[in-house]
Amino acid sequence: MELMSRNDAAFYTDTHDCEALWFSDDKEIVVYRNGEMRIHFTRPDGDTSVLRYTKDLDDVGLISDELLFEADNSGKIEWIHNAWFEVVYHDNEDGEIFLDFEEAMKYAHRVADEYAAHLEGVSGE
Repeated sequence: MELMSRNDAAFYTDTHDCEALWFSDDKEIVVYRNGEMRIHFTRPDGDTSVLRYTKDLDDVGLISDELLFEADNSGKIEWIHNAWFEVVYHDNEDGEIFLDFEEAMKYAHRVADEYAAHLEGVSGE
């Protein structure tokens, strides 16, 4: 069985509040899941449900990025509000926005590496 991905911020939405998902070792860089999610989901019988949390997606069988994308393309879901990831660090308090967890983490690690290299350069002077 092929492992399906769960990188969309919808799969990290356990509350309507902002959630810190990852911190760099020095706590200077943080990856947050941010934003309120509201999806209108139309069932095969025509009834509509409101999905707000990851558990709601799982309950209706939208358990992967691929199935979420397929439901979006087929018109089974309507995005009203979506969650996102935000990478916040010491000199960028507004953060960088990502919709994919892997992309957010790659960026956070790159910033952490660049910051560590900068600190080494400053302390080596």
